[in-house]
Amino acid sequence: TVEANPKAASPSATVDASPARSLGVSNAESTEFGSPSQHNQPKTISLSSPASQATRSSSNQSPSSQTIHAFSGISAYHSTASASSYNPADIPPGHPGNTTPDQDTAACDLEQRLQDVFADHHGKLMAHKFGGQLRLVLRLLRARKFDVDAADILCRDILQYRKDNELDNIVHSVVGDQRLQDPDQPNWRPEIHDETVRKVITYLPCGRHGFTIMGQPIEIWRVSKLNPADILSNCTTDDMFKFWHFHAESGLLSTLQGSSYYGKPPLGGVVIVDLKGFGTRHLNSTMLKTLISMFGVGQSKYPESLSKVFVLNSPALFSGIWNTISAVLNERTKKKITITNQSTHDDLKKLIPENILPRFLGGSCPCNIGDKRSTSGLFFEEYSIPARGQQKFPVEMESGQGLRWEFVVEGNKDVNFGVAVCPLDTYQDGMAFDKCEMVIGLSKSGTSGPEDGSIARCRSGVYVFIFDNKHSMMTAKSVHICIEKSVSGSYTPVVPA
Repeated sequence: TVEANPKAASPSATVDASPARSLGVSNAESTEFGSPSQHNQPKTISLSSPASQATRSSSNQSPSSQTIHAFSGISAYHSTASASSYNPADIPPGHPGNTTPDQDTAACDLEQRLQDVFADHHGKLMAHKFGGQLRLVLRLLRARKFDVDAADILCRDILQYRKDNELDNIVHSVVGDQRLQDPDQPNWRPEIHDETVRKVITYLPCGRHGFTIMGQPIEIWRVSKLNPADILSNCTTDDMFKFWHFHAESGLLSTLQGSSYYGKPPLGGVVIVDLKGFGTRHLNSTMLKTLISMFGVGQSKYPESLSKVFVLNSPALFSGIWNTISAVLNERTKKKITITNQSTHDDLKKLIPENILPRFLGGSCPCNIGDKRSTSGLFFEEYSIPARGQQKFPVEMESGQGLRWEFVVEGNKDVNFGVAVCPLDTYQDGMAFDKCEMVIGLSKSGTSGPEDGSIARCRSGVYVFIFDNKHSMMTAKSVHICIEKSVSGSYTPVVPA
């Protein structure tokens, strides 16, 4: 049960009618997403309505958190920030708090035209996910150069598309009530419950990785990890679009999460496309057409969801592809794209701290986007088992907890694998195993692909996963490992130390 935020139910909010920075933001800008990590609770942002003689009607209120939770299943809490709460320098032109009188007039006109949309069950939720009624109105207008007629048509087209593709509840159907991102852990990913989405993610190397200093979600594509032949042979077009719909919907919520956490206005995301390793194997016409269609949906059904796109490590071969892709992009979107043959860009470094920027882009943060995943959809951790050596990974277990694992030896090479259980009070790293019981004896493993196993009910103790390579005199082995244990009825990944 999620309690409604009483502030989010206030009967009205005011709008600043002054010539510049005029449209304030109503309480309708409540946000819907999982909370950040427990030791960093969401910031409290005070509601400070701009002075005004105009009053917005209560129809501009978003649904209560109970209603939203019932619609989408995402754990909700509300940000009650208004435009006056933000630093004016952070608010781009055409956004609430930085509009001209003509833009105010267009926004009021469009809002009146769309009263039937906002009275619709699906329309209310659409406005909520886009940041509130006013933010949606201005987003539509910016996408159509403040042409009210065109923005009206766009809104109704988006609403119909959402109904046709049943997008209201897709985030919950894929990840349940899990948070989507963790500001303190860029590599944190929710567990994927939907089999189709999990399958596509296995082959499509893109994902979100933290936030910029402005609270914008960072999305990264690692083209070197993409094999068009693999994804096309394992995933249908419908599969890929189901993933894309989930990705786009979760992006809306991540945008609101970043805004609330960092105290910045909700802006579009920042996308990084790393073309390092781009080659002829990527020149697959079927894959290209599918990606262009997906990007087209992003542009037309999620307008103004991008702040900036950085295409890095661009080779000469990409120029022909770019001509094809750019043909379906509008001019406003094209202006947000920067293409360079360098591995980074000065504007990118200004937006993303070095400790958030992935190592392969010149930062210090490890990034698992595009890395191998287990059959449960979780990422493997990669370890090197030295020649004539071994690695042991201890996992402390309580009585009755479950344990499961999966590993892949790179190149289908062999290691000896086993599991021992040791008394909790006597285990020390590196101890001899004379006090331990081998529950799975050491045996040759890894030559036939992924290997997995499980123990339904463990006894109290330390379960030690052993990867032994003492038989190899010269060759170290790279092993991708995923270990999970049951906590409160669900499995949680254990990062081997």
